[in-house]
Amino acid sequence: VMDFIVENGVEVLDKVSFQDAPTGPTMFRDVLAAVVRGKNMSRYEASDEYCTMRITELRMRAHAEGLDVDGSREMLIAALQESS
Repeated sequence: VMDFIVENGVEVLDKVSFQDAPTGPTMFRDVLAAVVRGKNMSRYEASDEYCTMRITELRMRAHAEGLDVDGSREMLIAALQESS
């Protein structure tokens, strides 16, 4: 959803009401991650890559490495960074 909003920002701002939209640090993190995903990630380290991955990508990576796939985004990132 965040990727769609970032890619179609002008149309979304023009046509969508944000009155009932969720707020808080999680929302801000998701929007920022979507923006960063659209930028060149070659200058970042592999551990920084986890911060921009979608939750499904984090779970797939954790599963591939034999890690627990349940938990928050932060828990998955920490587990992946520890296993690296």
